[in-house]
Amino acid sequence: MKQKILNILKIILLLILFFNIGSIVNYLLGFIGLNKTSFNYNDAVYLEALCECLLFIAVIILYRKTLNGDFTNLRKNFNISEFLKFLCIFLVVKIVSSLVTGLISIIIGIDLTVSENQNIINVLSASSPILMLITSAFLAPLVEEGIFRLGFRQIIKNQYVFILISSLVFGLMHIFPTELPLAEALTYGIVYVSIGAALSWTYVKSNNIWYVILIHAINNFLSMLVLL
Repeated sequence: MKQKILNILKIILLLILFFNIGSIVNYLLGFIGLNKTSFNYNDAVYLEALCECLLFIAVIILYRKTLNGDFTNLRKNFNISEFLKFLCIFLVVKIVSSLVTGLISIIIGIDLTVSENQNIINVLSASSPILMLITSAFLAPLVEEGIFRLGFRQIIKNQYVFILISSLVFGLMHIFPTELPLAEALTYGIVYVSIGAALSWTYVKSNNIWYVILIHAINNFLSMLVLL
């Protein structure tokens, strides 16, 4: 019971940090006399990297035991064929969900271009590509999987409920808050929720968070290479 309460407190703390880290960092910058309104896009990339680093450290501190244990297990028992199977399933889910999103947009008459989340990444990447590559491909996967997979799994034991909750929260946090109409925002969310479900399913089947982190990292790395 004590461990369960501790796990709940961990995920609450991380979620508060995750959704408010920008505001916290901005407040600290203002406290030392720096004004975010004077920042250019290059400054924004460094600010984003700083936020990811702080979240990265928080996840490492709170889940170091599980991360270390799973990493040791990965080094001793890594199964390349199993990993490639999980990666292929993830890519298939991503492609199919993208096609479904396109089909739905045609049916309901929505002109989909680039999601707000992706548009922000595009703008920041154009300003400082190498730092964005490091942030997106190496820091973000551990942060997001540490919170939305590892953290959620420690408090949600039922695998189906875990996959549902984890994928919904993961997917929708990439869309909301938004200025887009609800129908358009939810249509964009199909891809994010789907890949969130694929990652959650991979964690359930592999029982090793590093499988999921690696798949997420490969996806982000390839996406950044295409963008660059």
